[in-house]
Amino acid sequence: MSELRDQTGETINLGIIEDNTITLLEKLESPQSVYLVSRIGGGMNMYSSAMGKVTLAQYDSKKLNQYFSKITLTKLTPHTVTSEAKLRRNLVEIRQQGYSVDDEENQPDVYCIGFSIATENKVYGAFSISIPKYRVDQTKLAAIVKRAKVIQKRIIAGI
Repeated sequence: MSELRDQTGETINLGIIEDNTITLLEKLESPQSVYLVSRIGGGMNMYSSAMGKVTLAQYDSKKLNQYFSKITLTKLTPHTVTSEAKLRRNLVEIRQQGYSVDDEENQPDVYCIGFSIATENKVYGAFSISIPKYRVDQTKLAAIVKRAKVIQKRIIAGI
């Protein structure tokens, strides 16, 4: 995780699933950090966070239906997806591309890219890269995704 932070220059988060939320286990701050509303032990909604959405994308339809039956999709920012149908379509895209994006859905002015830590149909958790929106550009995002996929494979290989 520290390698990914050093390579990207951005904040790295590690979380696990707990009671239909993502609980933050570790947060490695960017050396050029901007205030992000997250703390170790704190929870984030799965439907609005990058770590949560990439985790939900790993769920089978039965588990996903159970999740949606227990939560309310509440608007946290103007960008939060509160339509179950739209979120389900987004989860299909996430499955296909192998990562998720939270584009100011969980917190204004913050862009996150999430990667699952899963193997053999078991989800262990997820990690994400948090970037202040003003530092986001397509070239940087492509480089971050490439680096994060390498780290993701190394983490999964170690499980």
